[in-house]
Amino acid sequence: MAFVSLTNPGLIPMEAVTTMGVSAKDGEAPIGMFGTGLKYAIACLLRTGQRITIWRGLDRYDFAKEAGEVRGKGFDFIYMTGPEGRERLGFTTHLGAHWETWQVFRELYANCLDEGGDIWMSEAEPAEDHTTIWIEGAAFAEAAQERERYFLQTQPLYKNSLVEVHPGESSCVYYRGVLVARLPHTAAFTYNLVGGVTLTEDRTLKDSYVVSSWVTYTLGHSTDRAVIAKALLSQGYEKGLTFGEVSEEFAETALELCERKGAAAVVASAVTAAEVWAQREARVKPVPLTKREADEIEAAKAFLARIGFPVTHEIVVAETLGPDVFGMARNEKIYLSRLTLNRGGNFLIGTILEEHLHLTQGLADESRGFQDFLIDLVVKFAREADTRPAVREAA
Repeated sequence: MAFVSLTNPGLIPMEAVTTMGVSAKDGEAPIGMFGTGLKYAIACLLRTGQRITIWRGLDRYDFAKEAGEVRGKGFDFIYMTGPEGRERLGFTTHLGAHWETWQVFRELYANCLDEGGDIWMSEAEPAEDHTTIWIEGAAFAEAAQERERYFLQTQPLYKNSLVEVHPGESSCVYYRGVLVARLPHTAAFTYNLVGGVTLTEDRTLKDSYVVSSWVTYTLGHSTDRAVIAKALLSQGYEKGLTFGEVSEEFAETALELCERKGAAAVVASAVTAAEVWAQREARVKPVPLTKREADEIEAAKAFLARIGFPVTHEIVVAETLGPDVFGMARNEKIYLSRLTLNRGGNFLIGTILEEHLHLTQGLADESRGFQDFLIDLVVKFAREADTRPAVREAA
């Protein structure tokens, strides 16, 4: 039977093997954190007729399933045999019943990467002060041989603090190099999320809107004309993105493509965004500030810093940004209309905060992601401000 070994320095705490909710990894910023994945993996391997052995240094622990019954219903209980003897663990092969073997490989290999370990397509020799996992099974070995499908191997063409844009058409989305989601349509590139996101216990992306929001922001603010051009000619995933504020390179590339290939060949929202950019570009002429205006901006920045939003991007004030446009984020700068300063106070603070969030969170105007972020923010501040004693129910 096909054999795969995973090894890493250090001794695994046996509580992490036998107890739900225990995760005690030594690596910095581990991908897994719930303390359930290894148990899911053991259950799935045994359920699918594969074998797993864990060596803690030179101590061997074998796992097996044994039929049992609870209230007349049959279960395959999991037993572990080690130096201390044989014991029944607190879970059955029904745990992670929806998991497939490739998910087991992703879990165990991600754990291995978290711990700075290695993979071997053979029976690795156990060693002191190391953890060695043996897996016997054709399905697991096949997943290991195809690990580039689940773990990104390429170098990015373009990146920012939110997303890496990798070569190759794909419907897969990765987080820190690990497959966490699939797109509804094939994309022109492979996208790897590198900003902070929330994963489920299955190592899948909890909030799918993050992908469209961050990818739209990354492409829209890209300075790589080749990447932009390929995305804007996409007939797949990128075609459905809604672009708002865009970079100079993005707008100029979109307008050039329209001239060469016709507007119908270019992502529709990109054409609109480029046209808006061109109109605004003619209007955005920085103006000198009075001392009062400069002081108002500094006071607004100081307030935002006190509530946890330090604004470090340059703020540029223009006479106008166009009808009903008070602020915008572009080219890593915050632009304000002078009309915003005239309104002052909360309006000025709110406008700066909005553009700050566009730049730091990659959240597009009028998007679901931006809406959710703001709602969460309002609730957070409301709960912090609520100092009333809890309401007690009547006896």
